[in-house]
Amino acid sequence: MPKYFITIPNSVTLPTDGNKVALTSACELHRDDSGVPNALTVAAAGAYNMFVADAPGTGTATAPDVTAPILSAPTGAANGATGATTLGVTTDEGNGTLYWGIYPSASTPSAADIVAGTGATVSGSQAVSGTGAQVVADQTGLTASTGYKAHYVHDDAAANRSNVATSATFTTEAAAAYPWDDDFTSDTSANYTSGDGTMVYNGTDDQLEYTLGSAWTGFTTTAITVEDGVSYTVTIEAQMLLGDGGAENPVSSVMGEFIVGTTAGGSNILGSSTDRFLGDGAGAGAVMTLTQTIVASGTAMYITIRSRAGTAGKKFAVHSILVEPA
Repeated sequence: MPKYFITIPNSVTLPTDGNKVALTSACELHRDDSGVPNALTVAAAGAYNMFVADAPGTGTATAPDVTAPILSAPTGAANGATGATTLGVTTDEGNGTLYWGIYPSASTPSAADIVAGTGATVSGSQAVSGTGAQVVADQTGLTASTGYKAHYVHDDAAANRSNVATSATFTTEAAAAYPWDDDFTSDTSANYTSGDGTMVYNGTDDQLEYTLGSAWTGFTTTAITVEDGVSYTVTIEAQMLLGDGGAENPVSSVMGEFIVGTTAGGSNILGSSTDRFLGDGAGAGAVMTLTQTIVASGTAMYITIRSRAGTAGKKFAVHSILVEPA
C-alpha cells in the first residue's frame, strides 16, 4: 500500500490544536509505495518533521465566517409612566443571539455592557432565527418622567459581534396623580352611581350617605383610570349608620364592605376588602378604615361600597376613598 509523507522543516513552528500555520516552499508531499521512507529527497538539507498518511483524502474546505452582522433601524418608545414599547432592530444575518438593554439616555454602554446587561434599567436577549426586523417584547420597570434609549447588539453563530445600534431618546410619562382621591369636603356625588337605594351628600359631616333600597346594595364610582398590571392600594373610611325610618339604631349584625371590579356593575371582581365596617348595637358604628391591594386588569376599575347585610332603610356613610399606586 502506498504511503504519503509530508516533510516540514524544523524551522516551521507547528500549529496548536485547532489552529494552522502558513507553510513554506520547503514543505513537500512525498509518496513511497514501499511504505518505508528510507531516503526521501527533500528540497534542502536539514532537519525535518515528517507526517504520514495511508492514502490521500478528499474534502471541502469552508472559509470561516468572519463577517459581523450589521444592525440598523433601532427603535423604542415610552409606554405610559413605567413602560417601553415598539422595541426592535433590523439585522442582515439570520442566526446567533440579539442582546438589548434600555438605559438612561445619558448612558453610552459598550457592546460588552449590553451583552452583560451592565448598567441597564432593563435588559435581555433572544435568539435570531432570520434576517430583517427583530421584535422585542414590551417592557416595564422604568421610572416616570425619565429619558431612555434602547441599545442593541447581535452576536452571530460564529461569535462575530455587530455594531451597537441605539434608538432615539424616548421619555416616560409623568407619574399619574392618585387615580382617585375623594374626602367629600365638597359634593362629588355626581362621580358616583347609586344602586336602588338613596344616595345623599352630607356637607355637615363631609360624607356621602347611602340608604338601602334592598339588601346588598350601595353606590359605585365612575371609571377610575389605571395602568394595566399595576398594583394599587384602595383605602376607604366608612361607617354603618343603619338609619331605619329616620332613627339611627345600629345593630352589630349589619356590616359594609367594598369590592373592586373592571365593570360598573361590580362584575369581573378584582378583589374586595377583607375587613368590614360594622354596626356596634349602641349608636352609629365607628368610622373604620378598610384597605386592600388590587392589581389592575385593563385601564379602568370601579369601586362599589355596599352593605353586605341588612334590610331596606339601613344606612351607611363613606368619609373618604383613596386609590394610589401600591
